[in-house]
Amino acid sequence: MFAQKKKLKIFLLVLLLSMLAACSNGAGTNADKSMPLSDALENHALWFKMASEKNKLSDDATVEEVFLFENGHVTKYEAGWLTLEELAKMTDDEIIAKSIEHIKETAIVYEEPEAYAYTVDLTLDDDGNIQYANIETEPETICTVVDDDVQKTIGKTVFSGLRVHEETEQFAFFITRTTDEDLRFTLDAPETTKQVVTIGQAKHLEELRKARIEAELRKREKEIPPEVKYKQYCAACHAQDMGGFVGPPLDQVGKRLTEEEIYDIIVNGRGNMPGGTAQTDDNAKQLAEWLSEMK
Repeated sequence: MFAQKKKLKIFLLVLLLSMLAACSNGAGTNADKSMPLSDALENHALWFKMASEKNKLSDDATVEEVFLFENGHVTKYEAGWLTLEELAKMTDDEIIAKSIEHIKETAIVYEEPEAYAYTVDLTLDDDGNIQYANIETEPETICTVVDDDVQKTIGKTVFSGLRVHEETEQFAFFITRTTDEDLRFTLDAPETTKQVVTIGQAKHLEELRKARIEAELRKREKEIPPEVKYKQYCAACHAQDMGGFVGPPLDQVGKRLTEEEIYDIIVNGRGNMPGGTAQTDDNAKQLAEWLSEMK
């Protein structure tokens, strides 16, 4: 009798240990279902930025943009306001085709969407905690997401992703399609060694973009003929034919003033004429050179 009780105790102990081991293994499996964003972008090609009036991912949420992630690059497409329910019924190729069709219908001139290399840039607070992540390309920030996962299942299609960090009243989500209801996405850890993940580069990238845009605007401004700039900045006071109106005639101003003197007047003003009327220094130089030839 004693031997039987002892065997029963041993059996129960072994059973308990087995159950604990199973629970431990199960916990490990669930942890493996959490995938960092950088891996998610590599493993799931098509992503959607969804807009919704509700604070959750709903069937009637609409697609603002579609993103195709391939080989370390991302291509952005306008979506044409497909709903989440419609996405569940379409293949990847059908969604891309629909997006291109929408672009062709709305764009004045159709340009093939271009693929750009991307990074996942983490913004940290003073304590080193992640505030949000920007998916960055050279021309723009693709999306800004926070570490708040979302999920919605429609039929056999599982939509999973992260909440978008928006400063508007509208809610937005950055999601992809999976077949695994247990799969959840999270932001990369700051200590990751993945090259695609950076920290604190968003502000620097924005400054580079701003400088590039300003340089492009200056280049385009220089390409505008001085005759056009005269009509834009000078003709209201000096007349279209340069014969003078409120201001003196300029049709022979080159006989009276040098290029340097004309430039000084345009920049600093004289008499009733205010300075800075040409708006930029490049415009002032171009107009001064052109006007100095009026003799």
